[in-house]
Amino acid sequence: HPLIERMPNLHGLMLNLLPAYELPATAAASLCVAAAVLWLISRDPRDWRSGLAFALLGGLLLSWHSYLQDAALLLLVLALLLQSRTAAAVKLPLAIVFLPFTFWMVTSPVPWSSLPAALLLLTLAGALWSARPAALPSSAAPGSSPAPSPAAP
Repeated sequence: HPLIERMPNLHGLMLNLLPAYELPATAAASLCVAAAVLWLISRDPRDWRSGLAFALLGGLLLSWHSYLQDAALLLLVLALLLQSRTAAAVKLPLAIVFLPFTFWMVTSPVPWSSLPAALLLLTLAGALWSARPAALPSSAAPGSSPAPSPAAP
């Protein structure tokens, strides 16, 4: 297959970043992306827009052969995520993917041809970051009740 290093997916990204370990790196990254997409879809089954968007995004990243024309699926991903309650950390990297210079980078030499795939991974990372559970205050231990407030004089 010609120009594998220019594919906007994990296969092309790992070939550019880790050429000596491309196959094991792609396999490990694929497992992580699949797990992240499954978790994002299952956390709120009623939000079908986000679920479909993340399934399409993950499908593009996980596909073994995808080229610039296959990225047309991302138009549907963008439309679905703009209508859902997703955070700006998800929408911003995805919106950058649609800037003309980003897909011009696909035709550029390595490592610049990795930019679209890296932005798609950043979109997925933003979704995971925004969906994380709220952290406990540092002073409170899990399972303990908060300290009583002092009585007002």
